[in-house]
Amino acid sequence: MTATWSGAEQVVNAIRDGEPVTVTYHFWGGDSVTYTVAKNGTTMSGTAS
Repeated sequence: MTATWSGAEQVVNAIRDGEPVTVTYHFWGGDSVTYTVAKNGTTMSGTAS
């Protein structure tokens, strides 16, 4: 699944290299997914928990 929003670029640019960020997505049905995201140069990686 790919999702985009108008503020995505600003959020990605605010993440500092090597400093993980926790992001939680909340869905209309009540479920949520928490990701830990990290940036290294131009590469982004993350894991769901």
